[in-house]
Amino acid sequence: MAARLKNRAMVDNIMVLASPTNMPDRPSREAPPETRETERPLYTRVQSYENIGPRHEQQDAAGHGVIMIDNHPVLVDVVADGHGGKDGSVIARAAVHEILKGVKAGQPLGKIFFEKLFLQIHQGLVEKKLKGGTALTVTLVDGKHLVLAYVGDVEAKIATRNGKLLLINKPHHLGGHAAETERIKKSGAKIFENRVLHDEGARLLVQKMLLPGATRNVGEIDLIPGLDMTRSLGDAEYDPHVLHTPEFVSHNLVDDDRFLLVASDGFWKTIEQNKAARYLAGILAGAKDAAAVRSKIAALLDECILVDNVTLEIVELHKKGE
Repeated sequence: MAARLKNRAMVDNIMVLASPTNMPDRPSREAPPETRETERPLYTRVQSYENIGPRHEQQDAAGHGVIMIDNHPVLVDVVADGHGGKDGSVIARAAVHEILKGVKAGQPLGKIFFEKLFLQIHQGLVEKKLKGGTALTVTLVDGKHLVLAYVGDVEAKIATRNGKLLLINKPHHLGGHAAETERIKKSGAKIFENRVLHDEGARLLVQKMLLPGATRNVGEIDLIPGLDMTRSLGDAEYDPHVLHTPEFVSHNLVDDDRFLLVASDGFWKTIEQNKAARYLAGILAGAKDAAAVRSKIAALLDECILVDNVTLEIVELHKKGE
């Protein structure tokens, strides 16, 4: 698909990506099950899960659909994780949909296209003068390839047939992404260490970037506003330190690639802090399809202490036994 994406055009989408009108905020702890399947070679299926968790509103937004490239259906999956409010993620998701609909026949699709797409969304968020921004991951999948463009901390992982998870994109976290952290430090940004407590009393160390010109007061539990990502959309107040262009990743799918999980950091943090990685691996290794994965993950999260909004897209890459 990499060559196809670089040299072919996207024509109008067949299945509409989820929009703010058909994916409303849900006040309940767990959203009602939502199934949106796409007929694909190699039996690709998609399942969605979202949970408001401990927050007062859902700041994540996700959706997926199918576009045609060279008369070939390609799955498009979008996950956005907003901060400072829900508007950034909802607007970003809708903008991806609108921009993909507007692609003309013969228009090249590749790294340059995605850089322009992300910058266009970023500028739109800045013009709206939102109080926060968003992380954004856009993934395209056909039967043999996967390409992904992202800023921020929405992670994509492939689950193999034995349940092992392989990270596709390294999140843009201060302190976690070495190259990005070094770039930020060289840019002259002010960085401070934020120690916060979670429910078991352990201290978590988070690095954040101060707004240019801001000062900080030191307390036992430091809750100073800041940004812990090196790339995001919106957040123009952190310029020139934070980038708004995406990293671009491609992956050739193999028979052992069973599922693709694209999720907000609230999902991955919840799994980590509840020491549930072993249970997740068992779910992925034994599930017959994406619907079973969704059902069992929902049950697992019911037993966990959620630390944030949780949004998860599950893409079935190959059927069990295929």
